[in-house]
Amino acid sequence: MYAFFSGTSPEYQKAVQQGGTIAGYTVTNIDFNGVHLQNAGKEVHMTVGSAMRQEGGGWVLSMPGQWTESSVTDTGSQNSAAASAATGATSTDSLPSGGAASDVLKRLMELRKQQEQQK
Repeated sequence: MYAFFSGTSPEYQKAVQQGGTIAGYTVTNIDFNGVHLQNAGKEVHMTVGSAMRQEGGGWVLSMPGQWTESSVTDTGSQNSAAASAATGATSTDSLPSGGAASDVLKRLMELRKQQEQQK
């Protein structure tokens, strides 16, 4: 399985397998709802559609619905790092309005809906 990340810089736009790294975090587990990331002994569960942004020299996790326009589009002090995570199939969590989700993420969400309906 792969976790797909889409961020504000090329270093945050990549597909990562378990054991890979992004933004200094190691991907320790990937499931259909998100990824588990670890850095300096601290574990973070990043669900599909959530985001991490730099704030005060560290990374802060934001869940879907908690995003603001500045956290998604601002390239200043609130640099959005991993604007979305997907795991080959995504959850049906709602995304922020204003077109912040990429077309790829939207297509993955539709695929996940179809897979859930087939169960």
